[in-house]
Order: sequence, then structure tokens, then C-alpha cells
Amino acid sequence: VMKLSRFLRYSLDNDPMQQVTVAEEVESLKLYLDIEKVRFAERLTLHFSIAPDAERALMPSLLLQPLVENSIKYAVSQSIHGGSIAVSATIESGSLQLVVADDGPGLDLRQGRMPKGSGVGLVNTRERLSQVYGDKQTFRLGATEPHGLTITIRLPLSYADREAA
Repeated sequence: VMKLSRFLRYSLDNDPMQQVTVAEEVESLKLYLDIEKVRFAERLTLHFSIAPDAERALMPSLLLQPLVENSIKYAVSQSIHGGSIAVSATIESGSLQLVVADDGPGLDLRQGRMPKGSGVGLVNTRERLSQVYGDKQTFRLGATEPHGLTITIRLPLSYADREAA
């Protein structure tokens, strides 16, 4: 109940258009995932890989939560054995790169669109990034090998205490 309360407080206190550091975003994501771990226990495996130079980079608040929620809905909860979700943040070629990958059934990306009724979190996130960054961002869906979905986001690099060159 305490973890749920902390996550809800964070969600309500943070404007989705506000920027937070990657470290703050990951901490809020862990609050959400603590709640899901109660639900799925050992069926949910989590991996975080946050590069030290990415921790202070800025990103939109609560950007990763709907992507991870999608992974739980379509990958972990659909499998008897559960699944795993990996979240990473790195600095690549002067951009912040965020990756959320799962080992679920994935999407048939050949048609270039998602199955009807799925992926609301993906669509909303793509639109939100477009509003905030225009064409200075990328949002890509790819396959996780041997199966699953990988979402890769690239954002312009900036920091709270200084602007990146």
C-alpha cells in the first residue's frame, strides 16, 4: 500500500510535460514495478542498465511507465512462465538513448502497424514525443531476439545543470 501510495503521489505531482533526470524517471519506474512485482512475483524479471553519464540527462516525466506497462500486459501476463523486461539508458552520438525490451510474443512489424486494440501506450508515447521534440527525436519498434519487442527512443541530450554541446 505504501509503494502504491508513493507511486500515485509521484504520478499526480509530476506534469507529463515536465522534464526529470533519467535517474528520477527510473526511480519512479521502480515504484511502479514494485507494485507489479507483488502481482507477478517470480514471473516478472527486471533488468536495468543505466549508464552513469545518462543518469543526469533530462527526459519527459513518466515517459517509460506506459511502455513498461505495455510489456507487462502483452508479454509478462500472457505467458505462464512470465517474462523479463530490460530498461537501459545510454548516451549515443550526443543523444539520450532509452530502450525498453521484453521477451514476449512481440509484434508483426512487417505490416508497419500494431494489431487493432493494442499498443495505446506506444501510440500515446510516440505522439507525446512528437509534440515535445518534433523531428529531433526518434521512436522505433524492433524485434527482440529470439522473440519480443524492443522500443528505442532517441532524444536531444540536455542536462538540468548545463546544456549539452
